[in-house]
Amino acid sequence: MSDSESVAPLGWPSGRFRCIVADPPWDYAGKTPPWRSTSTPTYDLMPLDAICSLPVGQIATGDAHLYLWAVLPMMREAYEVVEAWGFTPETVLTWCKTGPGLGGGFRGNTEHLIVARRGWSAVNPTCATCGGRARGARKCGCASPAWRVKGVPLAETDAQRQSFTGTGDGTWFVAPRRKHSEKPELFQDLIERMSPGPRIELFARRARPGWTVWGNEVEANGRRVIGGSGGTRSGTPEPTVEPGCSRRASAGNNRGEARRPFTAARSAAVNDEVSSK
Repeated sequence: MSDSESVAPLGWPSGRFRCIVADPPWDYAGKTPPWRSTSTPTYDLMPLDAICSLPVGQIATGDAHLYLWAVLPMMREAYEVVEAWGFTPETVLTWCKTGPGLGGGFRGNTEHLIVARRGWSAVNPTCATCGGRARGARKCGCASPAWRVKGVPLAETDAQRQSFTGTGDGTWFVAPRRKHSEKPELFQDLIERMSPGPRIELFARRARPGWTVWGNEVEANGRRVIGGSGGTRSGTPEPTVEPGCSRRASAGNNRGEARRPFTAARSAAVNDEVSSK
């Protein structure tokens, strides 16, 4: 689905981000127990087409990195989301949870983080200004290259694929379970080491210094900062919290007790509270 066909949900972030982390509320519809729990969920789920239709491409730079959390029975669907958002998968990181997992037969005790990137790398464009190439011995040195491939200008949104800014420690990591759906902080630390900012977390649970975060659980559990700036006591930039639908965003599959979605009144109230501090 193209960005022009995507519909932005309430409070959707503005701006462009070079690093995007997302932990969607996967709907297990069509899956059989034990993957699809028969218990009442504590948040709303989103069907696949609703997740794919999120206009993530509109807030991603042309060379952005994407980190998408996926659960075992939804891996195929997760790769569909990566493609729908305009990214190319690169590798997968695995969270190995201590203790037995869910399932019959093979009991799954892992979750996976698909790492994907945006931008071109298969071509070696030529700069129309100096004649230099993007790679190789005769490399372009222009501050603003006018890239062309076979004489055709690259679109403004096209960008050379951004390299990772560090070296990881492997692709699997052992960490104990936390609250339901809560991910270990070691992955966020690793992402900060590997991918440049500005960074955003979609369906976030808590604020994190230096990040923009989108989701109601941030409003409930973290500091309420709308368009915040400045610093913490340690001098680290405050996170920017964007009001949005529930972390487990409502998309017409209203099962269980969902957290209240943001309304204009609630958003204004949060802004008033922040401005008064």
